[in-house]
Order: sequence, then structure tokens, then C-alpha cells
Amino acid sequence: MRGKMMIAIVNKGDAGKVMAAARSAGAPGGTIANAKGTATSSILAALGFGDSKREVLYSMIEENLEKSIADAVSTVKTKGIVVFLKSGLEGEDSMNSDLVMIQVR
Repeated sequence: MRGKMMIAIVNKGDAGKVMAAARSAGAPGGTIANAKGTATSSILAALGFGDSKREVLYSMIEENLEKSIADAVSTVKTKGIVVFLKSGLEGEDSMNSDLVMIQVR
């Protein structure tokens, strides 16, 4: 299996919605962790984040599901970002990663 790591950083309380959307597109599950942003308040305000409390969702997905999962999670009503990183499985160089970012609205 060629895999990717999906990492979503969203408003606190919204990672479950992102996971539900990803599962509807074939993601097997994931791990949600509480997080706190460290950016200055002016940067947060410019990005539309008034509160620095976040959740981070980690999910290993099959590479061929990336587009359908990205399309599904982009419909979730939250503020955040989702990235897909090449996993480096099956002997590949884990430092040879591509990065795909989508903004969750």
C-alpha cells in the first residue's frame, strides 16, 4: 500500500466532523489531539482565527483516496487547513515528501 498522512488542523470541536467526512470518502479512521496555536494574535486575526484552541487530526490514508478525501473534507464548515504528506512506506525515502494543502472553510 502506498499511503499518505492526512493532517488537519481545525477549530476545537470540529475535527470529528472532518473525520466523518474523510471516512465517507474511504479513510479508515484517525487520531484527534487537542492543540493550541502559537502564532501572534495579529497573525491569527488575519487568518480568521480569533481563538488559538485547535484540534489536530492524523489519519493514514491510501494514496489513491487522497483526491476524494480532500474533496469531502473541503465541504466541512470550519476554519483550518488540511495537508497530505507522502508516508515513505515500502522503502521509499521518507524525506522525499510532497505537500498538498487545502483550506477547510
